[in-house]
Amino acid sequence: MKGLSLFIAALALTPLWTAIVHALLMRAGLKRMQSRQMTALISSAVLAPVLAVVLWHLYLGGLEAPERLTASLYAILVFCLMSYTYFHFFNMSETARRIKMVIEISKSDGLPCAALRGRYNARLMVDNRIERLKAAGQICEKDGRFRLNARLIYYAALIVEWWGDLLGLPAIRERQGRGSS
Repeated sequence: MKGLSLFIAALALTPLWTAIVHALLMRAGLKRMQSRQMTALISSAVLAPVLAVVLWHLYLGGLEAPERLTASLYAILVFCLMSYTYFHFFNMSETARRIKMVIEISKSDGLPCAALRGRYNARLMVDNRIERLKAAGQICEKDGRFRLNARLIYYAALIVEWWGDLLGLPAIRERQGRGSS
């Protein structure tokens, strides 16, 4: 039973292990990457084989074949979900305007309203997103029009929209006029 408890604890702490690996890799030079979000994904990828060896020694290695397969599939699923959680927690800290605004205001000891509005104007935000999509190779500009260049983000958007429909959330087209946070 001790091995099972350690196995579950090690899996439950995946976001902590990922954060530690992420910090180590960033200090080792990974911060030079253009996409900070990619550094979080790389951290999970680096952690996966290390955690697999640890889980093997803690619990999986002592199981018989059928139970080992089931426990391994469980571990893979939990690891992926916990890594996904870490990615989005990190991503929120990198991209959420509200979080960035609160941090900027707290560091400046009272930021003037005009300065904050100047940093977060809609045109600049759209231009930044367009540049990120271009840099990621997702869109290209041709004859004054943007076109899809790759389908990864498009397919992800379709899945998110489908999931929203399944949950009964308003479609993206219905929310467009209301703004986002």
